[in-house]
Amino acid sequence: VVLGALAVGVALFAADSVPRGVGVELPTAPAEVSTSGTAGDLWFCLGPTADLDGIAGRVVTLVSHDPDDAEGRVTVADDTGRAVERTVRVAAGGHLDVWPGQSVPGATWAAVTVEVPAGQVVVEDAITGSGPDGGVDSGPCTTATSASWQVPWATTSRPGNRAALLLYNPFRAPAVADLRFIGDIGRR
Repeated sequence: VVLGALAVGVALFAADSVPRGVGVELPTAPAEVSTSGTAGDLWFCLGPTADLDGIAGRVVTLVSHDPDDAEGRVTVADDTGRAVERTVRVAAGGHLDVWPGQSVPGATWAAVTVEVPAGQVVVEDAITGSGPDGGVDSGPCTTATSASWQVPWATTSRPGNRAALLLYNPFRAPAVADLRFIGDIGRR
């Protein structure tokens, strides 16, 4: 009887070795802004400058949702290793435009880091193409770094096509990039 009760108890209370209700990990939001004024924000923007063929301009816009003036620091780093840092003030409810190419003249690519200790500032990156059908690509910069990224696709199979993968380490510690390319001719 005791062994039977023990077997029933084990069957009822045994932990399932396969977790139930655990699905796929939800993606991290690429951009989040603090709204309370008690936490700071750190934004990262990557892209070309107007010195790259096909680019008419690029502007990084800081938009304040703070009832008071917002102070922060903008650092522009280019593809040659130059870094230019400046303190900025965004008027309450206003915006401030930063043209990365002006901070690092002659650079083809520029990374922008925006630090706002009191938060309540949204940072957007807008890139304008040259020519009559150049178009505009704009969106929020990211507030998240990651140990791994997946780039959906790029093609260079047609003559004149180019693809660029921008990697930016905004921190003082060294970073290592381990890249894998998968294409119709296999992994590289």
